[in-house]
Amino acid sequence: MAVAIAAVATAEAAVVEAAAVAVAADRAAVAAVAGADLAQKR
Repeated sequence: MAVAIAAVATAEAAVVEAAAVAVAADRAAVAAVAGADLAQKR
């Protein structure tokens, strides 16, 4: 039972980490688009 709980906790941590990476990538993409937009206007 403890092993199953540990496995679930590990999987949960992996999902949270993946979500954090996705958010970071999304923010980077938004920043890149904003930067390109700014560069074009200059």
